[in-house]
Amino acid sequence: MKGNSKEMKKLLYIIVLFFCCAASSIAQQNYTMYAMTKMAQSHYENPSNYANGKIYIGIGLSHHSIGVNHSGFTLNRVFVPRSQDDTLVLDQDRLKKSLWGRNYIMTDVRNELLGIGFHVKKNYFSLSISNRIMGNIVYPKDLIILGLEGNGRSLLGERINLNGLGAHIDAYLEVALGYNRKINEKLRVGGRLKFLSGYGNFSTKKSKLGITTDKEDFDLTVDGKFKFASSGFRDFFDTTNSGGGYTFDPSMIYKFKNFGMALDLGATYNLTDKIELNASLLDFGFIRWKNETASYETDNLDFRFEGVNLKEYLNDSTEYLDRLQDSLLSKIDKDITYNPYTSTLSSRFYIGARYKVTDWFTVGVTSYNQIVGNRLRMAGIISGTIQLKNWLGFTANYSTYGRSWGNIGLGLSLRGGPIQFYVMTDNILAINYTGVKNAHVTFGLNLLIGKLDPKLKASKI
Repeated sequence: MKGNSKEMKKLLYIIVLFFCCAASSIAQQNYTMYAMTKMAQSHYENPSNYANGKIYIGIGLSHHSIGVNHSGFTLNRVFVPRSQDDTLVLDQDRLKKSLWGRNYIMTDVRNELLGIGFHVKKNYFSLSISNRIMGNIVYPKDLIILGLEGNGRSLLGERINLNGLGAHIDAYLEVALGYNRKINEKLRVGGRLKFLSGYGNFSTKKSKLGITTDKEDFDLTVDGKFKFASSGFRDFFDTTNSGGGYTFDPSMIYKFKNFGMALDLGATYNLTDKIELNASLLDFGFIRWKNETASYETDNLDFRFEGVNLKEYLNDSTEYLDRLQDSLLSKIDKDITYNPYTSTLSSRFYIGARYKVTDWFTVGVTSYNQIVGNRLRMAGIISGTIQLKNWLGFTANYSTYGRSWGNIGLGLSLRGGPIQFYVMTDNILAINYTGVKNAHVTFGLNLLIGKLDPKLKASKI
């Protein structure tokens, strides 16, 4: 009993540490899958995991996942009923108080087109082909205030801080070759080498922008610098294209003209018969964008707009507006370039521990971390998992991420014969979409053939 008590105390210390670190953070997610280690697709979150059968096959319906995260306001926080008739109206004060200096909207979509895994003695091999879309939009608080009240109230005489405004969006096909191996009775390690075919990207490389309205004469001064690169959206920026717009060529997905590579690594270590430690590093890689690229960078901006000369405007409005436009464009206009460029993926890593309470029930604590730009975003998760033989798995978790404490995750897997069905979410409370910052769902159907030899299992819990 004393030994168990010490182990539980250590686990509680870890839980407190993880949640303190994650209290004001933001992240992408599939936390519930990380706890369901009997799932074939759990090796997406930790490559040292494996399918609970000799052979696993997934085609078409095997794995679909989408997650959306917003660090700012919730709808029920900023839209309140009007006293006269209960009509919902925007409460501007609440909206401004709900925003941070920088706010994030993030999404992660994965569709597995093909998945195969099989065991050969102590080795596990896997192949997966997936379509992935990851996006991150950043907007400053001052941008919303500017939209709500213009530049003549609280922002008058102050620099409207638009630093960080931008987006990073990746869309690509991922072909992954996976391998893991049981090293000894305590340790199992694994990795996935991924070949990427990019078909869409928008990357804000630099964003330092500001607008100042003079208190005395209301002249506007624009300062800063902005740079972006894109692939697949060239028609938006190519002025020689009279049609404009966006044209998507589906064959781009399979041509690997925008080639990239990435690496996943994972490990599971049995510290004792009751405590397991686990960790993984995911999406450590890049894509080299060569096809349909378009990039733009401003010079250092220092533009002052002194208002409209009414006399000149009334004398010849067309000529005056043309000269005004030319003057503005001379400050910011610069040729679009079409050179290749490289973007890095938003790397992620997990660090976790699990404790065996009974033969069928475990509890765990996990820290999730993601590198977005040059910033580290974190989340903390505590979970409990029930596994009854091979036919039923159930997990529940509580997490804090996206500057939100109230996230309840649930996961269920059912197996009948060779068919395994699963569905899970990192926040079941998203059913009430007006009151949450995070929504997520994952589901799929697998074919599992044969029983796995218990001697090959790495985890004792």
